Amino acid sequence: MNRLQGLRELSEVKQVARENIVNWFDKAIAEGEAKGEARGQRSILVRQARARFGAQTAAELSHQLEHVSSPGKLDTIGEWLINCATGEALLAKIHQA
Repeated sequence: MNRLQGLRELSEVKQVARENIVNWFDKAIAEGEAKGEARGQRSILVRQARARFGAQTAAELSHQLEHVSSPGKLDTIGEWLINCATGEALLAKIHQA
């Protein structure tokens, strides 16, 4: 009887471990996707800045965006890129934020 109980407990432990591994894997995949999306969004913003304001603004923007990963903040910077008249105005706005 004790052996049967031990087997049940072992089965439960395996199930919990399996669920934890699946959850960890899903979380790692989601985090990787989010990082990749942010990297892509930053790249687009830098290319757009280069096309609109030139290489110097694009280089400075790239530097300022290195640690920005929030999709909302990147979207806001994209709107500023459209609305700012100069590269200097864009960089100043980002620096103030």
